[in-house]
Amino acid sequence: MSDIGIIKEVDNLGRLCIPKEMRQLFKLEKEVELVVTEKEYY
Repeated sequence: MSDIGIIKEVDNLGRLCIPKEMRQLFKLEKEVELVVTEKEYY
């Protein structure tokens, strides 16, 4: 699978909106596991 990326802002309450297209693509419903890994950006 190729990488899919999108930049979204976290709101004042700490929420992150996942676009509808991504929710449908990955069949996301009520619960989502978020895994954070280290990656260097240049």
